[in-house]
Parts: sequence; C-alpha cells; structure tokens
Amino acid sequence: MAQNLPTIVFGTWHHIPKFASASRTAFNKISKLLPSSSGVNAVETPPLERNRRRIESDYGLPLELQKELQTLTLKSMFSENMVGADSEALQCLRKGPAGLWGDCEDYTLFVRRLAELERSRRADEGGSNREKLRISIYFAESDTMIGKRGQSYMEDCWKGSGGDEFQDVLEFTTATISETDHDSIVQSVEVLKQIFLSAYVSVRSSHGKGAQCPNNSDP
Repeated sequence: MAQNLPTIVFGTWHHIPKFASASRTAFNKISKLLPSSSGVNAVETPPLERNRRRIESDYGLPLELQKELQTLTLKSMFSENMVGADSEALQCLRKGPAGLWGDCEDYTLFVRRLAELERSRRADEGGSNREKLRISIYFAESDTMIGKRGQSYMEDCWKGSGGDEFQDVLEFTTATISETDHDSIVQSVEVLKQIFLSAYVSVRSSHGKGAQCPNNSDP
C-alpha cells in the first residue's frame, strides 16, 4: 500500500514514529485505569516478555534493567531529528532515481553475480581456499512488511535454480523464528545467540583452531 503513496507524502514520514509512540504511551496509561473485566489490560505474558526472561535467566541481565534500557533507547531516539527516515522510506520503496538499489535492483541477478564473484575469487587463489560464503537469514513468524511471499522470494533467490545452483560457493541457511514479528525478531535471544555463535565458529576456523563452540553455547 505504501508503494502507491505519492512521493510528497514522505516529506513528513519522520513524524509518524513519534506520533505512534505518543499514542501507544497514552493507550497504555488509559488501559491501566480500566477494570480487568474489560480484557484490555488482561494479564498475559507476551513473547517479548518471555524473551526478556530468557535473557535474564541465561545471561544475567535483570528484567527491569532491560525494560529501562528499552525505554531510554526509544526516548533518546525520538528526541533527535528523524528527518532521515523520509529518505530511508523512499529508498526502501524504490521511489527514487533509476539504479538507486545498485546491483540489488534485481535481487535474483545480485545473488547470481555474488556467486560468480566467489567463484572468480577461488580461481584467483588457485582453488586452495574452499571455504564457502555463509548466508543465514532469520524470518519472523508473522511479518506484515514482507509476508510469506516475500520470505519465499528471498529463499528462492539464494537457493537458485533447482535449489542448489550456488551450493559450490554459498552456504545458505534460513530459519523462521516462532513468536516474532517484523520488529521483535531483531531482539530475539535465539537469533542473537545464533549470530554470535556463528561468528565465533568462523573466527576460530579462520585461525585454524577448529570449530568448537564454547561450553555455554547451548543455554
């Protein structure tokens, strides 16, 4: 739907997050005044709360501190000039000059081009380095921005023809994280854990130390 909006609308796009934040704060305050029978403020542990509790139990960051950090982060972010969000929205929607996305204008061709570059790199190195370029994509269980069609498109791009076109140079993995949406997936302790473990294993491997995971890698 946003794709169909005229470009001029995005001149005030940066005001929307602040308005949404203020509206959410007001709603939260009002809901606390309503009786429990209304159902608005019914006690229920949401996925975000469960995620926070796992961080607290596995990594020792107190629950209240996590909440305070999030509050301060949002407060600090919205207190600054967010006019850059206008340009970001235009870029994400490709509402700009031709070639704005560079090689990613056609994502299928971009992935194919990347694979070709990896093959060329191997050839230049004499084929001694057989390490594959690893790409891991984490999708939210429910994502109103890209939907399941967007997820399928991305997966098909990285798999290529027949699902294995780039297996010689690219190691592609994908996972759908339960109880996450477009915003909360970046806070998922499961995703963050896998990213850091992957980086850890990669560094050890590049230094010839083997790919063992740390003892507490499976909290």
